Amino acid sequence: MTESCSVFSDLPSSADPFPMPSSKRKPSGTMRVSDGAGGMRPLEDHRFGPGRWQVSATIPAVEGEAFFAYLDLEIRTRGWNAGSLTQLTSEANSGSMTIYLSPGQAVSTIEVAWDKKRNRELRIQARPGGDPPTSPALLDEFFGAVTARHNERRLDRAHRRYWLAYDGLPWAGELWLTDDLRLGPPSKSEPVQIGRRIVIVDAMPEGIGDAGITAQFARVMREVRLVLSPIVGVHFEVVPQWASEWVPEIDDRQLVVDCRLRPVGYTEVGLPNRMPVRGEILPSTRETVARPGLGRFGIWPDDHSVRVPTDLEALWAAFQALPPDRKEHYLRACNAYHNARAMWPDQRTAYAMFLVVACEALKPSGHRHDAANIYDVVASLSGRADAEALRNLELAPQSVRSKHVHRGVLTAGEEPSLLFGDPFRDPSFDDTLMALSRVTRMCLIEWLRHGGDYRLTRLPRR
Repeated sequence: MTESCSVFSDLPSSADPFPMPSSKRKPSGTMRVSDGAGGMRPLEDHRFGPGRWQVSATIPAVEGEAFFAYLDLEIRTRGWNAGSLTQLTSEANSGSMTIYLSPGQAVSTIEVAWDKKRNRELRIQARPGGDPPTSPALLDEFFGAVTARHNERRLDRAHRRYWLAYDGLPWAGELWLTDDLRLGPPSKSEPVQIGRRIVIVDAMPEGIGDAGITAQFARVMREVRLVLSPIVGVHFEVVPQWASEWVPEIDDRQLVVDCRLRPVGYTEVGLPNRMPVRGEILPSTRETVARPGLGRFGIWPDDHSVRVPTDLEALWAAFQALPPDRKEHYLRACNAYHNARAMWPDQRTAYAMFLVVACEALKPSGHRHDAANIYDVVASLSGRADAEALRNLELAPQSVRSKHVHRGVLTAGEEPSLLFGDPFRDPSFDDTLMALSRVTRMCLIEWLRHGGDYRLTRLPRR
């Protein structure tokens, strides 16, 4: 187990309101960590201690994080533990680590110090320490094992499971995005047509040790949530397994008799703790969609579960095939769409604003496209007719976005109405939201279908 503390050198102090950043600054206090035997031991900063370094290495900048992951994995594999200090500044990061070879106070240790300037290589040093001191041969063997893991790029693979929450129809059947990534129904579901729902995500991610596998699974969950939401048309959310909420107690007469703070949240208790086998249950409900298009919009009387477009696997494969820069480009646009859905229904103006941002985030890279707006993107991906229709709305999306961002104007009129089902309400904003919601999803899907490779069409400015 690795324990760590961070020292932020750029934070101003009362004595020096605006200190000059320093890549190395000795902590002013004493820090202690558990010794694994019921006591506490001081955590030393080896960057400033005397002594000769036995091991010294330079790691390329892009490999620094992976090297530390392999270092942590080797420590855990041997049953050792470590405590570390990390100092973060705007110009460089540096730190110190003490690796304890056994629990207790008087133990053999390995002392490590490192520093890394911004976007530069990682420099790391190590030496024997403790009482009795670690043998130099063991130190060389340990760092040799870490270096071997790093050079061979060894990855572990394991099953991980979590779930996404959404509101709408239930998720029925299984959906395999790849041989190692499956979406399926939960073991628990309420018999109501529309409500709070859960979809189970099973995966076999690869990573550096257990921590690396978990980190990779978190990235997979983020991509599934962001990419699938506009394609499927539901707002997938990652929710904590446990949350404390005030829960009323209702008696047999349906009267509230008490209210207590209780843990709430979904927990999967009925599925076997393993990666499912393809074909164990029926596939998800499918729908053939003519692109560009979204298929049947909304929920229809004959719908009993979420409809999945037949080209979903192909769209996911297209996303996975994107180069890293375009993949991040697309995720930024999907994140804006996710933020929009999170604003509904309380902040309808912000909902519209983030939909505009999602479309504009699809612009090709480069400063020469900075002046392009949502209508240019829609004309390029969805069609000129859709772009002109948006621009001719009574409340045009670009204007709604600009007024909200620069002036905080709430075009939707978020203040509550005096009348239920207000007969005097202006439906213009509803028309804008309906058109904008449909076109934004279409643009996100079309960008993905083209792999981000399209020609930007500029509409004449008015």
